[in-house]
Amino acid sequence: MADDDEHQAEIRSFTTTFGLGSDNGLQEVPPTPDYRMLLVGDFGIADNGDCLDLANQDLAELLSDLAPQFTIEAENLLGSYPPVLSETLCLSKLSHLRPEKLSAQFSYKSEIGPALKAGNLQSLERFGQRYDKLTESALQLEKTSRPIKHQKTGVAEETTTPDMNPDISDDLDRLLSMVEVPEAAPTAAKGLLDSFIEQNIPSDTSRGAPEEAPIPGAERLLTLQAKAFLSVPRCQQILENWIGLRLLLSSTPKDQMPDVSLLQIPLDADVGDISQRLEEALSAALFDLVVFTNRCDLKNAGVAELKALAIAAHTFDTLSLATLTPDFSGVAASELAMRDAPQQIVGSIGHEGFFSLRDNDAAHHLGLLWNDGCARPMSQDSPAYFIPSSWIAATMISQQVARTGWPMLTPGLRAEFDALEVQSKHIGGREVGDVVRATISRDSSEALAQAGITVLSGQENRASVFFGQPATIASGKGDQSLTNALVLARLNTLLQSVLMEAFSADQPVDETLQTLRLRFAQLNDIYSGKMAFDVKLGDDDDGGSVIEVAARPTPDIAPQQEFEFKIPV
Repeated sequence: MADDDEHQAEIRSFTTTFGLGSDNGLQEVPPTPDYRMLLVGDFGIADNGDCLDLANQDLAELLSDLAPQFTIEAENLLGSYPPVLSETLCLSKLSHLRPEKLSAQFSYKSEIGPALKAGNLQSLERFGQRYDKLTESALQLEKTSRPIKHQKTGVAEETTTPDMNPDISDDLDRLLSMVEVPEAAPTAAKGLLDSFIEQNIPSDTSRGAPEEAPIPGAERLLTLQAKAFLSVPRCQQILENWIGLRLLLSSTPKDQMPDVSLLQIPLDADVGDISQRLEEALSAALFDLVVFTNRCDLKNAGVAELKALAIAAHTFDTLSLATLTPDFSGVAASELAMRDAPQQIVGSIGHEGFFSLRDNDAAHHLGLLWNDGCARPMSQDSPAYFIPSSWIAATMISQQVARTGWPMLTPGLRAEFDALEVQSKHIGGREVGDVVRATISRDSSEALAQAGITVLSGQENRASVFFGQPATIASGKGDQSLTNALVLARLNTLLQSVLMEAFSADQPVDETLQTLRLRFAQLNDIYSGKMAFDVKLGDDDDGGSVIEVAARPTPDIAPQQEFEFKIPV
């Protein structure tokens, strides 16, 4: 990289026997390589180190073929031993991406279900202490509710005939009217009704029992246990990655979709493993964009991951995107968004490693995003689920590639997605609705951009999102535009593809120049004149010969920019 108005890039050296030989003839226009994304993150699939080419499969096909499976652990809220419960979950259907469907796989539900349905939790004693808290909760509820039951049904002690007293029948009708549907959640009226029937209807009275009689105390513990599993970070990350992939695949027409590959990296992978996997994947194929979908923080391990992403992208002339955790700054996302000068928190003690990375040459090859889109608001039975902003950025880039042929993340460009849900918040004494995790002001967003963090923002009362100032993490040296970095990475891919076509070991330099000029002219036609190329022979600083390629995009792609490349010959 040079200054703000000029970009220089060194194409990495390579050896190839491909090309057109010395006849200079291009009988057919070689196809332009498709835009390629490498999605790196935890998808719960087999960890064999290979890249998986999605090959235009839809999400249902992917889930069916790959059948992601993972094991998670959560505190045992149902019993005193073992202290931790373990569950193995499978995402083989689209419905499994809904928390209520996924939680149906929990093994403890199949063990507890029959006892709960029969209203006899004491039968769970055969599991030892595994569910003893559940049993105790039900017994305590029964003990505390009995005095109330006797007070309400004192007339039962005076009834000596098996026939139901008319007054009692009237009371029963009134109590039945308080229960709107038989399958409704347990209420005080329901508990009172059970007590009334128990105390005032003789045992020989023939009356059908309800199919299921949930016990309120047990239901509460079961809900908390399910929520504990669904809140496990790895479970949330895997679900959110698949929801993010669904957003990407569904938001661009299938015939215009970039080539997408997945690389499985577990959430707890160490930085050495991440670096090695990235190097292997980027050495095997050219990628225009690397999207790291596991969230990172700005602590030591998180900065090491970001550094690995930046260095890999720098080494292979591409660009990486990553998403920060909501509380990366040490405070909650909502609190950071309310700060007048949030960049001061980012610049506090403990983030020195990140600021050192910003001064590295590789910083121009990393975009760091913060804030997420809401995929599902929090409910009584499930935590909220969000789509990491790197997925949203990748989706917007994919749409621009489909529309213009070039990757862009235009500042302030609004995008609406059906996958995002508006959630209500109370901010400054008023209710606000948007689709992002944290509602942040324009000033605060710009302040974080100065610290190298690109913020996803939402539009009030709309399902639309935008990035205010998309930039790389580079600290003020040269151009920081994320769109320019995206375009430069794409140009690197195109140039390397063209060079592998055009170069031949025994071809004279002048013939190589002629071949390159013709091929670049064809590229310019393919892209409707949006990128003009100029190819000439020049000298490097040591007096050696180099091929100089200048690429000038139209203003709608990269205003007032010229990208220069030098290829040793």
